[in-house]
Amino acid sequence: MQRGADDFRLTASGRKLFPFVEATDTPVYEKVDTSTLNLLVNSGAENGLDGWTVEQGTARVLSGKAGTCEGGPSINSGKAIFNPGSICTNPTPLGRLYQSVDITAWSDGINAGQTKALIDTSQTKALVDTSKAKVLFGAALRGWSVNNDEASVYLSFRDAGDNELAKSQILSAKEGYWKTEMAYASIPAKTRSIRFYMQGKRIDTSTNPNNDSFVDDAYLRVIMSDSGYMPAGEKRVRTNLQYLYRQFLNEKLAIDDPEITRSFSLFSDVWASRNDSTDAACRLYSSWEDPNYTKRAWGVVMMYLMNDARFLYE
Repeated sequence: MQRGADDFRLTASGRKLFPFVEATDTPVYEKVDTSTLNLLVNSGAENGLDGWTVEQGTARVLSGKAGTCEGGPSINSGKAIFNPGSICTNPTPLGRLYQSVDITAWSDGINAGQTKALIDTSQTKALVDTSKAKVLFGAALRGWSVNNDEASVYLSFRDAGDNELAKSQILSAKEGYWKTEMAYASIPAKTRSIRFYMQGKRIDTSTNPNNDSFVDDAYLRVIMSDSGYMPAGEKRVRTNLQYLYRQFLNEKLAIDDPEITRSFSLFSDVWASRNDSTDAACRLYSSWEDPNYTKRAWGVVMMYLMNDARFLYE
């Protein structure tokens, strides 16, 4: 803005429609590196394999120069990364390791009540024996430079006898760049421990035997339904929705207003369907343009707001 030149146009920064959110902000994104509530020890391989048990194949910790056998493609944060399956030294087509986390401190809440927002409320039978707790889990995942190696993480819920009660969904990535994947999972009743698994899978074993699967910044947190917890990503998405409502509809809404929640649910539903279309021609953005699949979600939310008669009036 240059008043002296009678130019009252806003600068580019002043015209931003997304001042409170980053492209990496998904509904479940959490600041893993600054969180004190991560239940995993040595979640970023800074202390080698301490705290982790190799269940199948091999696993390495890489902390050398990027682009080498000792450093892998790059490090997401800190000074080291996990390499389940291994490159260069004792590579195996499948490498799997886990860390067991005791959650008996939440046993009363897990055995009583209902899970919040994770199951269809019409399924009344399922509600009888479910918990009022859930977990947020995830990690930074990647391959090397081609999509023929798959890094993944998932959870195994165990009872007091260490028998498996259920598994979570699998979060995976094969891209040649770091992707932070996170998700919620409901905790079955009678769960006393959780195994956090990370895995590296070599897809094409007929060529280079290296297992180019890499994991960093693993994360696990138990959340009670009445805790009022909101991940950093959700908080920033909701804050940006507040801003858009002011700009588009001249409404000042609280961050937990039902209308903000409705728009956040729309954003979350669109983001959750990010893997439904495997045909690149059917996607609004290419993977490299929108690696976290948030641009498509914001586009749908903005169309939703612009369909409001108040937007046309404003």
